[in-house]
Amino acid sequence: MRRTAKLIYLLLCTSIASASAFAEEDVVASPEYKVEHFEQLCVAAENEENYNTELLKSLRYLVQGDNGWVYRTSSDFIEDFDTDGNYDDLKRFRDYLAIHGTSLMMLYVPTRGLMNPKDVPEGLYDYPKAIASYEAKLHMFREMGILVPDLEGMIKEYQSTPFFFLRDIHWEPEGAKKSAEYVARAIKESELIDTDLDFDVNIVEEGSYTVTGGLADGIKQLCDEQYVLEYVKGYGFEEVVSSSEDSLFSDDVAEPEVVLLGTSFSRLPRMNFHGFLQKELGAPVTNYAISGGGDDGAWLKYFKSGEFLENPPKLIVWEVSAYYDLNDKGMFAQLIPSAEMGCSEESALLTQSLPLQELSDDVNSVFFGDQFKDLNLNDIVLDVSFSEPDVNRMEFKLWYTDGQVKSARISKPSRAETGGEFTFKLFSHLLKPKGGLMAMQLVSVEGETVSEYIDSKNELNPELNVRVCTI
Repeated sequence: MRRTAKLIYLLLCTSIASASAFAEEDVVASPEYKVEHFEQLCVAAENEENYNTELLKSLRYLVQGDNGWVYRTSSDFIEDFDTDGNYDDLKRFRDYLAIHGTSLMMLYVPTRGLMNPKDVPEGLYDYPKAIASYEAKLHMFREMGILVPDLEGMIKEYQSTPFFFLRDIHWEPEGAKKSAEYVARAIKESELIDTDLDFDVNIVEEGSYTVTGGLADGIKQLCDEQYVLEYVKGYGFEEVVSSSEDSLFSDDVAEPEVVLLGTSFSRLPRMNFHGFLQKELGAPVTNYAISGGGDDGAWLKYFKSGEFLENPPKLIVWEVSAYYDLNDKGMFAQLIPSAEMGCSEESALLTQSLPLQELSDDVNSVFFGDQFKDLNLNDIVLDVSFSEPDVNRMEFKLWYTDGQVKSARISKPSRAETGGEFTFKLFSHLLKPKGGLMAMQLVSVEGETVSEYIDSKNELNPELNVRVCTI
């Protein structure tokens, strides 16, 4: 295959490695670097065994494209978007929002391969298969009653134009603006909200900037090499304050009716998706997106705030990348109970609190007795709370009155900031037993055995609180 020459640069004068998944870097003047030129990714990037850190596992596997592109084969080259999967949980979640008067719109951000297939190495990607599967997934969402912008049209209009960074997973501000145009158009066509408001924002240029970390850090780990940074024009927004007398005494105050939930695509300020969306829509949008929260982190943080039950919006725009298949039983098991704020003191059928020091690898269970033997497993909610707020992963076993024992893991993004609390309905194989729920056994916390976790927190006297209720 004939390839356009690629330049990879080794930065000898400074290190820009980031400890986080990514970071923004402001620019006053174009920096000068002493560089050495490379034509390809290093050979180490071709060895699957080298993808052995948490970061590198998320980047499997890096390949060099044409015109300076670097792709991740596992996420950028998805050809099957799993349209045959069971999406009943997503449908139930959409129906739950509708009960509260909230419609759901999905911005299922196309993969980098879908938006820029022309620079993909030959033989690695079946684009016709991928676009057909992606469009089928969008159709499936619409059949569920989920609103979806004309993303098929967006791909046709903007394919192979500036949209994503060449060497980062995020869209450029240009991609954010193009996406906002299509989302705003779909919202207006839905007539769900009032856009005839005295509301406007000014889009302001905020100099050049770049994003570092993530993919760039992965290359650094694999190759000890660094690409030259990509600098793009950054943007922000300022709300226009009307000084007219009509506006001052008007009843048409622009109260937000739209909530934006999503990832760093919606949160990083100079990418300005939030600002572009408000500009195109002519209406305010409340942004609850969080960086590094995956597909569910923003939801969990939003629900934890209590804002949804107190003031449900007319529309939630869910920005989520298409490499999430949205078929995670454990994720949806948490969303509705979290929206309902878990098990309160009033709704709890059982509450147990105990110091973790009383537990060990051998004595690590909370017993419910037979009081739930007649309770439908589909109705049960477990609210498990650790006194330490940094607990985001746990493994447990459930014991049933018919003698069955089922193991499960549950996790949530650390940036969801749920304070060490897990609120979830039973899901998947946990619903298979015919007997009632009898006990919960704690197996591990943050990847450590119960004893190891207790030892690491011994001076803090950690507690475990368990509530059981129904929703």
